[in-house]
Amino acid sequence: FVSTCAGSMGCSIIPRSKAACAADVLSLRSRKVIAREQNKRMAASRFAVLMRNATSNCTSWKEKAAQTASIAAAAFVIAASLGMSSASFAQSEIGADKTSGGAASTLSSGSVKNVTRGVDISGADFSGKKLRGQSFQQSIIRDGDFHNSDLTGASFFDADLSNANFSSAIMRNVNLELANLRGANFTDAVVEGAYVVGSTKLNGVKISGADFTDVYFRKDQQNYLCSIATGTNSKTGVSTKESLLCPE
Repeated sequence: FVSTCAGSMGCSIIPRSKAACAADVLSLRSRKVIAREQNKRMAASRFAVLMRNATSNCTSWKEKAAQTASIAAAAFVIAASLGMSSASFAQSEIGADKTSGGAASTLSSGSVKNVTRGVDISGADFSGKKLRGQSFQQSIIRDGDFHNSDLTGASFFDADLSNANFSSAIMRNVNLELANLRGANFTDAVVEGAYVVGSTKLNGVKISGADFTDVYFRKDQQNYLCSIATGTNSKTGVSTKESLLCPE
């Protein structure tokens, strides 16, 4: 049907033929197809522009990523020295924009987990800090100072901790899987329940007075540590040899 109006005579409804209706439907469908194809071409054009921009900006992206990681690492070190979480420090000093894809502070469900994945913070001073549950995965922290710090539940998965100082630190349930601990100092540290695997590097470690209760070492690792074990832990009263289950 179609509505027609003619001056003062008012409007009337005139029935249309099936053929006319079918023609209208086909016309609408054709316009819809044409519009869809136009949208596709427009989308393809926009995508091509984005790709060209992405290609031309690759270098700047790499530079920005490196700069972001450097800033986040510095924020983590400074925050620790101030007794703040790096998330709080980043929010207050760097801004609300969270870094990603490198060192980061991730905020989820009201909890804060600081991450320094893959960042070089060698020589950083975390002595005496509360770093429970912190993640240092795949980070380079050579000569880092964790003396007397609380690292309960922290993760050093695949981290380079060569010559790091963990003396008198609390390291219960720490993840040391694949970590490089060459020359690290665990004097009087409480390392109960830490996770160690056969590929964890232990050459040259200092373990006088360290408590390794419930840490399961590969046999050759155990033998090596037993050969250098001395002293008793001042906090737990457990001797290092006893904690390593060294043979009499």
